[in-house]
Amino acid sequence: MKQAHTALPWTYYAPQFAPLLVYFLARSSAGILPGAHADYWAYILTIPAVTATLLFFRKEYSELSWKGLRTPDWILAVGVGFLGIVVWILPYHLAPELMHRVGLSNLLAAVGLGSGSVDASMDPSALNGWFKGLFLVARVTGAVVLIPFAEELFHRSGVMRLVQRPDYRAESIGRYTPASLAIGLAIFALSHEEWIVATVWGALICLLLYRTKRLETCVLAHAVSNLLLAAYVLHQGAWELW
Repeated sequence: MKQAHTALPWTYYAPQFAPLLVYFLARSSAGILPGAHADYWAYILTIPAVTATLLFFRKEYSELSWKGLRTPDWILAVGVGFLGIVVWILPYHLAPELMHRVGLSNLLAAVGLGSGSVDASMDPSALNGWFKGLFLVARVTGAVVLIPFAEELFHRSGVMRLVQRPDYRAESIGRYTPASLAIGLAIFALSHEEWIVATVWGALICLLLYRTKRLETCVLAHAVSNLLLAAYVLHQGAWELW
């Protein structure tokens, strides 16, 4: 007779899933913040909110020890970060109209689940002075420092292991199963407007994870990609990619 699984408390799942959920919760606060720049303030609020969450759970992150990470793994992670952002940017640079036409919001609109419009609130060109500087610092900090930790903990450490077993934190990092790869990639891709390139980029990160068996390499590659994306967006004014 099979033994029934003991239900795990919600706190068991919090370390991996809370940081990204807190990020989205902070972003949603724009609906209750006053003023014309509520969306921008909401993003700025994500910085202390996500930072506090990551620090609160820092002792729970055995998958982020950074100890024993070999030099070849560091180099590979940086290389994947560079390759990944080329994959992400190039289609939008060469065929922007086509890529926006097949964006997630337009696909949802086609089946009656949205208006097809993309949130353009992260375009800082409408801002001036110190507030513009504050927002840009927050935006780059979030993209390069916080989001790599929050998303990799959620998707690669959380979702992909949870698919394999309920007590997912007992599962090894980087263990491959077809279901965990497919479901993990699908959830990651569908959390991005640029779902096509997000799928390819996510697959590269998963391959890196399977190769190194270290979540730290995924965080590093993610940070490199986001740093290069930030540089491209700021240089080209391609705010829609932010």
